Amino acid sequence: MTPMTQTISLARYPQRARTADTKTAGTRATGTRTVAIGSRLVGDGLPVYVVAEAGINHNGDIELAKRLVSVAAQAGCDAVKGQKRTLDVVFDDEKLNQPRQSPFGTTNRDVWNRLELPIEVHREIDAYARTFGLRWTASA
Repeated sequence: MTPMTQTISLARYPQRARTADTKTAGTRATGTRTVAIGSRLVGDGLPVYVVAEAGINHNGDIELAKRLVSVAAQAGCDAVKGQKRTLDVVFDDEKLNQPRQSPFGTTNRDVWNRLELPIEVHREIDAYARTFGLRWTASA
């Protein structure tokens, strides 16, 4: 059985408060400063804010990306972080054109282009994550 087809049985985190009192955000009510992430307060004495790292583990497949979001929700995470790159900005032509055999092509450019999701797809994943009450973010 592949990891993606196994039944996931994870202990649930206790229900975390999902609302922030913006009047107290940034105060020293718990001895340290707090910060609001969306409607959640994060800081000492408050529940941990858990971010699942999806990166490019979706392999360029939106359905797999959504599955990663679903698994993060089942695990009790608060957010899921993907990755978005502009290849021509991050890498030079020499690196992009290096040979690399894969099901996606024969160069790094072929592989990495296949793994990138367009911004419109990131928006769709964001909307999907919100159905679970999760935030979607991406490093760039």
